[in-house]
Amino acid sequence: MVWLYPFYLMYRYSYQISVHWSKSILYILYMDTVGFYCLSIPGSDRYNRMKHRFLQEQIDATFVPVLAETDSRLHGLQGPSAASVAFGHLDMMKEFLKSGKEYGVFCEDDVHLRRGILTYIPELVMKFKRHNLEILLMGYLFPKQIRKIMFYYDTSFEGEFNTPIDENIVMFRHIDRLWGAQMYMIDRKKATYFLETYTEDYYLRTKIDSSMKPFSADYLFTKDGVRAAIYPMMGVEESYSINHPVQNIYHLESHKENYSEERYV
Repeated sequence: MVWLYPFYLMYRYSYQISVHWSKSILYILYMDTVGFYCLSIPGSDRYNRMKHRFLQEQIDATFVPVLAETDSRLHGLQGPSAASVAFGHLDMMKEFLKSGKEYGVFCEDDVHLRRGILTYIPELVMKFKRHNLEILLMGYLFPKQIRKIMFYYDTSFEGEFNTPIDENIVMFRHIDRLWGAQMYMIDRKKATYFLETYTEDYYLRTKIDSSMKPFSADYLFTKDGVRAAIYPMMGVEESYSINHPVQNIYHLESHKENYSEERYV
């Protein structure tokens, strides 16, 4: 049977070429339909780090500036705030709609990008369409790793997480208690909905009506719609301390469990 070995090598080589070209064609087809957007303060250390990361991954990302405190939409609100960040996300969506792209990937300026992230985009877009998704969460906070197709079981989530809907890149339904808007993808229809729904008037009403969803990116843009999340993440939050003891531990543990220099830049 030794005489069959050359034929086996020919088959294996041709199969690898076929897979390579299939991925290359999908990449070409889908990359013109997807734009990347990052919310940051121009010239800041975070801005410069994200610029470097996107350039390293050969991504021409659009950077949208964080709101100034003088922005009229904030109505005098001073300092960093959830409202300021939420309006910044909406500004990214405005830029996305201007671009003519079909899908937008949105992130804040404190995430490590998955190495080779562009090679995953065709598969993610196809699965987004296949499952009629409106929101695909690509970066979030969770101090565990998903080690199998089933989501890593944690009793605090009462088993509500583990409904995976795809293979290869693990894609799973997620509930409201999965926090973070580090990175997500939406389409034009959903961006238009967000811009028409979560307006300045909505923000003002939340200040007097506690029954409304808080004006925060995490509440508004990652949970309002048909949604799923993926693992491994495409964006993992940097490791740094925040001024809240419980949240600080959660953020740090999430980074420790999910980041590796081999996978992320």
